[in-house]
Amino acid sequence: MTLAAAGTWTLDFKVGEDPTPVPQPPTYATHCDPLFTAAALDPQNQPLLTTDRFQWYTQAVYVGATCYDLPPATPWLARWYRQGVVVREFEGLWGGSLTGIIWDSYAGSPEAPFLRSGTYSATLAISGTAPLTTTFSVIAYTPPAPTP
Repeated sequence: MTLAAAGTWTLDFKVGEDPTPVPQPPTYATHCDPLFTAAALDPQNQPLLTTDRFQWYTQAVYVGATCYDLPPATPWLARWYRQGVVVREFEGLWGGSLTGIIWDSYAGSPEAPFLRSGTYSATLAISGTAPLTTTFSVIAYTPPAPTP
């Protein structure tokens, strides 16, 4: 631009289009209810027969928590202990909607289908939240007293 006369001018001009704003990634405030322990889950992953004392013939225990505002592919870790010794670890990635139940199970084996008696604890660690922990027990088998 060439100005031919003396003076003061203010010009507003724009070169090109406004920059496209960069979308900000969504923010999540993941939080979970306390852990449950259950003898089973229904088809919607809701706990059935919740308790913290399981009979000697228990073959599986489920631990989980309803969590909210879960981002896709959130990593989680379940760790199971019996009498303070790790008996199972499992890592997963959340693949559901923003709200759902993250759960894991601990089961006997084909050689020993019933869980061993004792005190168990389970911890569920979900990325971005404090680990959740619960304790439960499996009651020892007591043989019936012989009848005279």
